[in-house]
Amino acid sequence: MANKFKIKYKMEESQNKLDPAKEREKRRNLGRTVMLHLPRTIREAEMIVNTYLENNLFVLFTDCMCPFSHHTMEFLNVLGIEYENIALDGFGNKQLIQNYLQRLCGNKVQARCPPVAFLKNAQEDAKRIFLIGADGIAQAWQTQTLHEFYPHVLSPYHQHEKYQNGEWDINEWRTLTQIQTHMSASFGYKSPTHSSHLKPFEPHPQTIKKWSQYVSLPILAKDIA
Repeated sequence: MANKFKIKYKMEESQNKLDPAKEREKRRNLGRTVMLHLPRTIREAEMIVNTYLENNLFVLFTDCMCPFSHHTMEFLNVLGIEYENIALDGFGNKQLIQNYLQRLCGNKVQARCPPVAFLKNAQEDAKRIFLIGADGIAQAWQTQTLHEFYPHVLSPYHQHEKYQNGEWDINEWRTLTQIQTHMSASFGYKSPTHSSHLKPFEPHPQTIKKWSQYVSLPILAKDIA
């Protein structure tokens, strides 16, 4: 597959020199084509997921058109937690990714629906947990499960002494609690007018480069870097 894409790409490149705007569009189209072919097998899906889990402390699987996913990312940003975001709707065969996520989460069918998070401790690599759903991630903050991995994050209790002495901003706590109301199953899904600004997944060339390396397509990684 890699050779076919390379030949097509080189032929188009030699036939006519495009202006910068058209060149960028061509690269985006190539990126979409690559992503629509991934993963091709369950083993490839496992390799993609495992590579991210091995190399990141916090991995978040989302859907670009899902309000729950957007609320979750906003929530984590306010908490100051760095995470690697994997957009499932960028894959043509995302069902294979979902199958593996379900296996990793104790065969819970809810793990097929984003967002799903995986956390591990920097000192204890074997210590890893999963959180299913936006409400599951919000609950992990409320129960201070997140604090076991990220001791610096704000407390869910506004009576905490650091809020009282001004070390923590109480307005950030208010922001978190407001976002949290949109992360539960009862309140999270908004009307179409709320989600009209959400856009389908648009793969960035650097993102394609990473996927290409993970599934052994170095030619594509080179061509669209």
